[in-house]
Amino acid sequence: MVANNIPHSRGFQPGWGNACLIRRAGNAVLFDTGGDGDFLLQNLGEVGISPARINHVVISHEHDDHVGGLWAFLHANRKALVFAPASFSKAFKSRVRAAGARLVLVKGPRMVCKGLYSTGEMKGRKWEQALALRTPQGLVILTGCAHPGIVRIVERCARLFKDKPHLVLGGFHLKDASGSKIDDVIARLRKTGLDRIAPNHCTGALAVRMIRSTWGEGFIETGCGASINICPRGAT
Repeated sequence: MVANNIPHSRGFQPGWGNACLIRRAGNAVLFDTGGDGDFLLQNLGEVGISPARINHVVISHEHDDHVGGLWAFLHANRKALVFAPASFSKAFKSRVRAAGARLVLVKGPRMVCKGLYSTGEMKGRKWEQALALRTPQGLVILTGCAHPGIVRIVERCARLFKDKPHLVLGGFHLKDASGSKIDDVIARLRKTGLDRIAPNHCTGALAVRMIRSTWGEGFIETGCGASINICPRGAT
């Protein structure tokens, strides 16, 4: 993870927001960009990747802590494809195009690159898209803030891509939720068959503790600088 408000690894600069670098089969995809471009570029340097090597940028939703780092990134790389929900503001679309980048507007589910798919935009407090990565173990699902609901996102991925959810990673937007609400979300997530879970960003300390207690060894500690090694189908 190259941007997150939860500290994890030395040398990485945490800050409020979220960004995840996905590397597979010769492609480098940046999912969200955090809230600070300087932090993003510094953290990309820590993992030894130049912005110029990133082929695709996928933005989950139009909040500053997910799009704020995009402008510094585009200053360093104007060739990457930027995938954003079609419902994003005219101001955002104009700014991406003015930076010289190619903008792909996402409405329905679609492939981003081989083995990596967008859910399409989903309605919640904010329109948002999530990502699903095919792996030998099942789907790895990545969320920004999960405004449409983390359970709804996981269920949608399983239905769309006809595979078992294996891991969900990202913000679950439970930071203001009550214990009973979190219990309900956990019970519904368990019914999806998730093996592993890695909540961070806006999930909230109480929800993280409760999820860790429920999943046990299937819980993954993440945060800024964390790395998860997963071999996708078809990867070399």
